[in-house]
Order: sequence, then structure tokens, then C-alpha cells
Amino acid sequence: MSTRTIMRALCLLASVSVIGTISSARINPQPAAKAAVLYRVDAGGTGVVGGQLWEGDTQTTPSPFVASESKVVSTTPAVDMTDPSVPAGTPQSIFKSERYGRSATGRTDLRWRFPVPAGNYQVRLHFAETFAKAQAAGARVFDVVVENRLVTDNLDVFKQVGGNKALVKSYVVSSDSTLNVDLKMVTGAPQVKGIEVSQAAAGSTPAPPAPNPSPAPNPSPAPDPEPIPDPQPTPDPKPSPTPAPSPAPSPQPSPAPDPQPIPDPQPPTDGGACKGKFINSVTDLMAVNGASNTTFCIAAGNYEIGNTTLTPGANVSLIGAPVTMRPDGYGTNFAIDAPTKIHGSAPAIIDLQDKYTITIKNLDLSGASGNCNDGMLGTVVTNGVDMNISYSRLHHGFNQGIGHSAGGTFDHIEVDHNGSACLGGHNTGGIKTGSSSGYTITNSFVHDNLGPGIWCDASCDNFNVLGNVSARNSGQGVRFEHGAHVSACSSCEAVITNNVLMDNGNCTCDHDLTNAGVGINSA
Repeated sequence: MSTRTIMRALCLLASVSVIGTISSARINPQPAAKAAVLYRVDAGGTGVVGGQLWEGDTQTTPSPFVASESKVVSTTPAVDMTDPSVPAGTPQSIFKSERYGRSATGRTDLRWRFPVPAGNYQVRLHFAETFAKAQAAGARVFDVVVENRLVTDNLDVFKQVGGNKALVKSYVVSSDSTLNVDLKMVTGAPQVKGIEVSQAAAGSTPAPPAPNPSPAPNPSPAPDPEPIPDPQPTPDPKPSPTPAPSPAPSPQPSPAPDPQPIPDPQPPTDGGACKGKFINSVTDLMAVNGASNTTFCIAAGNYEIGNTTLTPGANVSLIGAPVTMRPDGYGTNFAIDAPTKIHGSAPAIIDLQDKYTITIKNLDLSGASGNCNDGMLGTVVTNGVDMNISYSRLHHGFNQGIGHSAGGTFDHIEVDHNGSACLGGHNTGGIKTGSSSGYTITNSFVHDNLGPGIWCDASCDNFNVLGNVSARNSGQGVRFEHGAHVSACSSCEAVITNNVLMDNGNCTCDHDLTNAGVGINSA
């Protein structure tokens, strides 16, 4: 086992030891997940925010826990959620995409690997047979093997519940530092819609291995579904993939080895120790409002704050459980998995009221609703005098991920999927600050935002953008506007160096903000 995997397991142990002492129902009351959840993966999908938070797993940005060659596909028909195996609160969208076993030579087993501390875990696998040509008994059959134990033999989802109907299989298993989930092909390509891994409830006992009955008849295998391109939050036309030819039903080819093994997620490099007021519920989190000169240590979990905006006072620090850095697809490990997640639907998640300095570390912040007629609403974190944000992800804001601040230092942050088409590229973006007199962003991943990725608006001085990845934003990768201070300031400057700027500038909403990796105005 690699050193990185061992470190990842130790880091998870540290975070689990904190959240294992609290009730996750206090953090986010959801009957679907009463135990401490380590992973939720929307297999083949773009992820879910709001309520339960599920990480995406697309063809272009696969989950780091996929460990075999495979493809993804999605569907549009509604999925029946009435089977009693489906926990309350499970999003229906999970069952509308899937990852299935497919290698260059044909169908193959589907394998997942999750780094965990050694212990007992509950594994939930989400299934539905949504492919019309496989909606027949025996058309798609596979074995479920967890931690090298056969836990379900010859699973036939259609035979058990019918077509377009959700089914969830739950297992309690003992694991070493890598929890293995294998779906082994019997007939057709094995598939899964979603995977949850959580701590097993106290006193839970792993189930014995499933019996191995006489083999079922081997009907003609169903053809594989044709993979479709990943849904894109911003226009990014891609050619439709060519359907793979159906292989001969017999003999089944041996699974091909992965041509490029998926790298282990990187262990935290930011320490993670926090000394201050401990937070483990939404009610406790409200103590942030109006507080000053206080450090809040927020336990791992999902905090749904609804239409409430957090409004801390002066010199407040918000610090979550340690994060994991993983590959971003551009040669660096700037993508962030933060187990402390705060989501809301107010016009801002955190508003500093143009008065205060804040430190944010190890948080996943998402949401912030807006109005198509008001370009000032819908920003995840905004209106600061000075913002110091590190090892955090800010995403899915209606307008921006980070808004106005007189100054700021941003290091190891991920800012993605912010902006709305109705506001136009002249308002939205990943990071948009104005009138800044000191603004530095380093070692960060800014991507898939509508508008510019990193934007210092009018009257911007001392703008430093060093060693980042800004990619797939519909506006420019980096935009610098010096504006009114050009003649008044002889020492002001912008330093933009050692950045990776890729696939930016495909927006047609405002020609002044597109068609460049770096845009400079009035400087």
C-alpha cells in the first residue's frame, strides 16, 4: 500500500474520531444517513447539492475512487422510489445516472476503492434498471463482493423490483485501510447508480458471506447502453461518442488492466488542528452570527442552513475538519474534498457587511440564491474588509463564489460552478472582487464558472495570481482591471505568473470578457 493511501486513512481516522461522538441527525436530520458518512458518490452524475451532498463522478472528471475501466450513462425517465429499501431523503437524481463496467475489449467488472481507517462500515449501493434493453429477467446479472466477500450472489435488479425502480442494498462489513467494492460480471455489464460509505452503528456485526447457489441460466446478454457526454454546466459542445460494438456473448473477455492507475488522494497538508468553540449542529453554528474574536471548530458533517446568512463580526475564524487534496486533471492536486459542508439558499452563505475580516479553512460552502434582475445577490462569501480563505471549496453560487472584498489571501481553494446565464458574463464569475488594495490567490483550482474565473474588477491594485489552475470558465481565465487609479498610483502592479489557463472564453454573453486566458483593462 502506498504512503499516500496510509496517510489518507490516518486523516480519515482523525476526522471520524470527532464526528463519531455526535449524532449526525443534529447536523442534518436525514433518515437516509444516521451514521457518520465518509463518502457519497453520484456514480456517473454531476453530484447533488442541497440536503444530502453527493460528489460528482463524470466521464471527464471521474471519482478518484473508481478503480477499473468503465463508462457512464444517464437517463431521463422518472424513477420509482417506493421500494422500502430506499432510505428517506435519498435524491431521485442519483438513480438517473450510472457507471458501468466497460473496457477497451468489452464488458468487465466494476471496481471501487475507498481509503478508510480499519473498522466496521455500512456500505449502501444504489441501483435501478433504467436501460430499456436490459429490462428483462436475466439480462443483467452480477455478483456483489465487498471486502473480498460475496455479499449478494447473482443480483438481478430488474427481476427483483422491475424497471425504472430504485433498489438499495446495504451491507455491514469489516475493512482494513482500503474498503473494496467489486461488482463482478455474470451477464451483461455490472452497473451502480450511487455509493455511500459510513461508519457502522455501534454493535453492528458484519453479515456472513452470501451462499453460492447453483448457477442461473445464462440468457443472451443485453447490449451495453450507449455512453453519453457528461452534462456541462456551461456551453461546452463535445462530439457524441461512437457506440461500442456489441461483443460476442461467449466467451467473456478477461478484464483489461487499467492503462493509467488512478492516483491515491493526497493526504492533508494543512495540519487541521483547531482550538476554539466546538460546533456540531446547525443550532450551534448560529452562534457565529455577531460573534467577534472567536475561533469556531466545526465538526465534519452536512450543515443545511436554509435561507439564513451567516454574519460573523470582527476577526472570526471558521475551521472545519481536515480536507483531502486530489488530482484536478491538470497535473496538480488542487481539487478539494472537504468533509465539513455548509449549504444554504439565502442571497449569501457568509456576508461580512463591508466591515469585517474573516479566516475560513477546511470548509465546503455552497448555494446562495439570486435574482436575474439584481447582480448583487447570490454570492457564497462576500463583502469583506479582508478575507483569508484556505483549503476550502466554494461552489454553486447563483452569482459568484467569492465576491467583493477590499483585500484577500486565498490559498489552496477550489471555486467552481458559480454563475447564472441570466446575469450575463459582466456580473458573474468564480472570484470577483473590486477596489482591492491587496489581493493574492495561490495554488488554487478555479473552474467551470460562468464568466471570468479570477476577476479583480475596477480600481484593482496589487493583484497577485500565482501558480493556479483556471480552466473551463466561460469568460477569461484571469481578468485584471486597474481602472481609475492608473494615473494616481505609480507603485501599483499586478503579478500573474506560473498559472495553467485552459479552455476558457467560450461565452457569447459579453465579448469584452471572453476569448483570452488573461484579460487586462485600463492598466
